[in-house]
Amino acid sequence: SIPGLVPYTPPVQPAMPTVPAVVSGAQLRIALTQLNLRQAVDAAVAASTQEIKDWYQCAAYFERGNTKIIAVATALNVTSAQLDALWQLAATIKP
Repeated sequence: SIPGLVPYTPPVQPAMPTVPAVVSGAQLRIALTQLNLRQAVDAAVAASTQEIKDWYQCAAYFERGNTKIIAVATALNVTSAQLDALWQLAATIKP
């Protein structure tokens, strides 16, 4: 070892934020409002089947991987990364 030489320590990569699997209905709607997506989502749901309307209005929680979520997001041209960001924001909102 050389006196005064500090051993190399590689930089720590920041951890990727985790995406919660589930958020509450209130958390999701508040996050949609904060991201200015609420009106577009409400309009897409209103134009959907009765099953989608009932699910959106009555669900106590929303799963990130739910096929209905993916379908509405696809209809609105929302990317997977944007959905992840929405779920991450929603998870920060106190239910």
